[in-house]
Amino acid sequence: LPLDGNIYLELHAEPGIFKSFRGQVTGGSFEVKNLLPGQYVFIDSFLDYVFDMPEPPEVVVYPGGSVGGIEVLLKTGALVSGRFVDEDKQPIADLEVKVASNKIHSVRPDRRFNHSAYTDANGIFQLTTPNEPEKYYALSVMVLDSRYQGQLFHHDLKPDQREYHLGDIVMRRALSLT
Repeated sequence: LPLDGNIYLELHAEPGIFKSFRGQVTGGSFEVKNLLPGQYVFIDSFLDYVFDMPEPPEVVVYPGGSVGGIEVLLKTGALVSGRFVDEDKQPIADLEVKVASNKIHSVRPDRRFNHSAYTDANGIFQLTTPNEPEKYYALSVMVLDSRYQGQLFHHDLKPDQREYHLGDIVMRRALSLT
């Protein structure tokens, strides 16, 4: 069933080539323009949906070329949201928040499907992550920013829950050596 609505999509390539796309999906189609040549991996940021594929889709862009007809299969996921604040309870904008689902029988998060979002001016982030209790038991949330001490924490998944509101998350300032 083709989707309509807003999406935020990231395409990552090596070495250090990155393109973010905010746009509109109409009838299940969207277009990304002006990509540099390279091999890109799609990182999904569709609200309410995640990839329903064994691996994230990849595309190769050749110099002067174009690519079309890529099929991306989606399924519903869990909405994860929260607000990052400093020790004075002031919102922190532009923090990159990464979320990965922790697989059952594994101590490490599933890195094939990392999801990321940036906090807005009010320190709020939201993104969608897989919500399959038969595969995953928890979410790992990680924030790394040179202004603040890094944080990594886990949140248990519940079989019938589709939204995880993490509330206010306090970041401590990084120590300065000067």
